Amino acid sequence: MKQKEMKKNTSIFVVAPTVFLSSRGTSFRVYAFVKTLLDLGYNATVYTYPFGETPKHISVVRCWNPLFWINTLPMGFHWSRFLFDVLLLNTLIKNIIQSQQKNICIYAHLYEGVCIGWLCKRIFFWKNIEIIGDFHGGLVKELNIHNNIVKKIVSRIEAWIYTLPALCTTSSLELMAHIQEFRIDRVVFLPDVPSVELHTHDKNTIYQKYHLPSDVPIVVYAGGFSFDKNVSAVWNMIRENKDVFWVIAGGPAKMLLIPNDIPKDAYTVISPLSANTLSELLSIAGVCIDPKQKDSLQGSGKIVNAMIYGVPIITQNTDTNMWYTQDLFPIGYSRESLKHLLMVKNVSLTENIKERTGEITVTHRSVISGILEKYLC
Repeated sequence: MKQKEMKKNTSIFVVAPTVFLSSRGTSFRVYAFVKTLLDLGYNATVYTYPFGETPKHISVVRCWNPLFWINTLPMGFHWSRFLFDVLLLNTLIKNIIQSQQKNICIYAHLYEGVCIGWLCKRIFFWKNIEIIGDFHGGLVKELNIHNNIVKKIVSRIEAWIYTLPALCTTSSLELMAHIQEFRIDRVVFLPDVPSVELHTHDKNTIYQKYHLPSDVPIVVYAGGFSFDKNVSAVWNMIRENKDVFWVIAGGPAKMLLIPNDIPKDAYTVISPLSANTLSELLSIAGVCIDPKQKDSLQGSGKIVNAMIYGVPIITQNTDTNMWYTQDLFPIGYSRESLKHLLMVKNVSLTENIKERTGEITVTHRSVISGILEKYLC
């Protein structure tokens, strides 16, 4: 009874300073998080930029767009983000004033979101507002900073932001360890869950639709094309493995730099990448690939998306990736790993991987439920 009353009297403001909903990892993580909140019976609304699709059954409030000539934002830094962050703060302030709920929880994603939430808590100091911050990667790495002086300044800002929320959640164990350098307690690993649903597809139709060969294994990279995703490592893998066909899917297309020595008949590029297209590609994939490096401090939605279809994935040997895979198949970004996974993939392995995905989803739901019960009671 007490828990039902708590949910009834609490508004969760999910602050997402990103293009929502879009085919980006950050957007998918926010989407999965909000779906879990709604499944648990909480009142949740997403406050976000004026770009992206509005998913069904999810309440989305967007800030105003005074820059009518801009209809989306690129990945990474863009000057207009400062303006949209201010407008998003203004939108949040208006909605907090209008809220009749006794308790308000601002679950803020990304560094900008946490700063926006913290400012709201300061402005409405007499209200019962709790801030939880969800971090998806290291700030210095995301901004691609090379100047040592600037890097040092940004690192200090990053460390300060980690101290603002009552609790930090992270998308990777590596990022959790990084944050614990600045605040020892109140840091929790919140695993990613699949952003696609499991569907049965006609494989022959998919081969024809995307002009893919059906007589060789298909290896899929599905993710962002920005520098921090280490996409350049995919081209090295293609050079070393010429007996498979590669699908490079994601975006934005203009950020994908294809070396001249890569044979055009060895791969295809699909961009942009919708959730339905991703589902279709995963249903025919023999193996997936994620070359993202450990120092990015990011999690990997690619892993759980592949796993829901029972597809093994070759990736870097990190604590987070090993937590996801639980020794179901060997990980390691190498030619040998690729060949091994193509050889050992069978019905039993596929079913074990799917079962592990269910366990990850249960953990994700349990972590969120535990956090909200602790900080909202």
